[in-house]
Amino acid sequence: MRFLLFFLLFLGGVLLWQGCKSQKIAFDDYKGPKLIFGEGGGFAGTVNEYIVLPNGQVFVRKNNGAAIVYPKIKKRVAKKLFKKADKMDLIHTTYQKPGNMYYYIGYQKDDLYSKSVWGREDHLINTALDSFFVDFFKLLPKEKVAGASSSK
Repeated sequence: MRFLLFFLLFLGGVLLWQGCKSQKIAFDDYKGPKLIFGEGGGFAGTVNEYIVLPNGQVFVRKNNGAAIVYPKIKKRVAKKLFKKADKMDLIHTTYQKPGNMYYYIGYQKDDLYSKSVWGREDHLINTALDSFFVDFFKLLPKEKVAGASSSK
């Protein structure tokens, strides 16, 4: 009897824990808001971009290849990123000052998409965009961020 009670409590706990976990979304099927942080250019012309979803899922795409699942960030942290993007009005902001090495932030929301691009030394940058960019990369595990750096 005791064993059955323990087992039922354990099973209930596991089911509750599984029900509370945020669900993973397949990148190709996802149609909701996305924040995209990327960098590229230089001699090789490589492009690395990190796509963040509101549930905290992160995907990485190299040279416009397939999106690969990346370690998640906390859901509340992801929501803060999206709130900051809304506060900065990124969906209606475009800043186009690319250089040989360039950095960008894209924001897709509903049927709208905007992308702001800036270069390293070629132009003065929008400091709010650069700060948002740098703050995002501070959230990612250090050993996983391939080549991501400040644009300064």
